[in-house]
Amino acid sequence: MKAEFKYYVILTIDTHKDGLHNSIRAVKPDIVKKRSIWTVTETECEDDWQAAHRKYVGILDGQQLETLFEQCYFCHACDTMGALTLEFGMMDAVSFEDENFSDGYVINAYVSVIWADETEELFAKAGEGLTKEQKQAIAENEIWPEFRKRFDALRNVLETEDFEELQRPVDVNPFQLQLL
Repeated sequence: MKAEFKYYVILTIDTHKDGLHNSIRAVKPDIVKKRSIWTVTETECEDDWQAAHRKYVGILDGQQLETLFEQCYFCHACDTMGALTLEFGMMDAVSFEDENFSDGYVINAYVSVIWADETEELFAKAGEGLTKEQKQAIAENEIWPEFRKRFDALRNVLETEDFEELQRPVDVNPFQLQLL
């Protein structure tokens, strides 16, 4: 069975409102304009500085994530304490930032690794009839190591530019999972 990953992205765009700099519409990446992918969750700026602010949430596949990176020009990445989400609670996340102060804007993306819905359903089906201990063993031996590998690849993507690793499905044998 092919286990597919997706990426939960919280994207924030802030621009100066001084009339001398670009608007959010001018700096918003084209992929963020696709309403089928993104939901706007904030439109107000809570900081003291005069800024226009938008926060978007989207679940992207590996190709869409690569497109986002191509359009945002992220210059650095750092580990975070995590991303707090409505759908999944607290998740590990890597923060990517494009600080273009000369043009008056900042774009930040918190990116987390999640399973595609279809993969989650396959795991649930493969786990039917298993005890809690067996499911825990599957998670520790098969599932979490793959998450860690994918998260490490995400953490290093600015240096490696290896988006193929972020798009690659993982081979998982459901019969092997049931034997654990």
